[in-house]
Amino acid sequence: RQALAGITVTGMVRSADDLKSGISNLSDDAVAQAMVTAAYAAKATKASPETITSLTATAYGIFKQQYKNLPDEAFINRFSAMLAKSVQAFKTTGPKMQQAMETAGSGGAAIGMRMSEELAILGMLQQKMQAGDAGTAVKAFSAAAAKADESFAKLAKKGKTPIRIRILDEKGMLRSMPEILASLRRAYGETLNAVEKQQIMKAFGREEAVRIIEGLWGQGNKLKANTAALEGAGKTGLPYVMNMAEKANMDRDAKIDRLAGKFEVLKQKIGQAFGPA
Repeated sequence: RQALAGITVTGMVRSADDLKSGISNLSDDAVAQAMVTAAYAAKATKASPETITSLTATAYGIFKQQYKNLPDEAFINRFSAMLAKSVQAFKTTGPKMQQAMETAGSGGAAIGMRMSEELAILGMLQQKMQAGDAGTAVKAFSAAAAKADESFAKLAKKGKTPIRIRILDEKGMLRSMPEILASLRRAYGETLNAVEKQQIMKAFGREEAVRIIEGLWGQGNKLKANTAALEGAGKTGLPYVMNMAEKANMDRDAKIDRLAGKFEVLKQKIGQAFGPA
């Protein structure tokens, strides 16, 4: 494979240390393989290897339990492919997705939000708001989901909504976002008026939580399709990331970076040659 523009030896060493610190149980072989993935993912998502390894460690801590049957290397490849696909689909970047995911935290995953769906939601919301705001919306929605489900049950009993709006399933876990949006639209119709928005906000108890509903209103089918696309990329794994990276590696700026990278490698070799002396 050709050298990747902008990916330096120093950056890779630093990112390896970061990954090992973030996922302490990774073997040396797994770290080495993860560095290959991080290099390609960094190029594919307009990020640095350090950003990718930091985000990978965050995703591992939040979502690995959903993929407990996957070996660590396979999980890292799957996440990196989903990340690359989200950057491609939603015209965002690795650093912006890092900000959104770290702001969202683990609340969604704790009540059942799938990794692919959260990435799709964060990507779609970034088309209407800043990355940090998208993460805040997901975090607030997850934290208020149980309260909202209870509030909507009371509204249905009082006859204030024609349909019982369900946020959680029978096991108390979060339903998929397309299902939640469909439930809300059956109750409130194609558009939301000011009174209906106020009712929804009162049910959740937090204005930030409603932003995710407003941001995705009428896009349930699109969200479902985007989630499926991310799942498909994730199953392809590293080859998907490499393909995206190699396309990004052919632009003019990348060629200049590759030339600079060759000089850095030359400098490293010269340093090694004169080191003993």
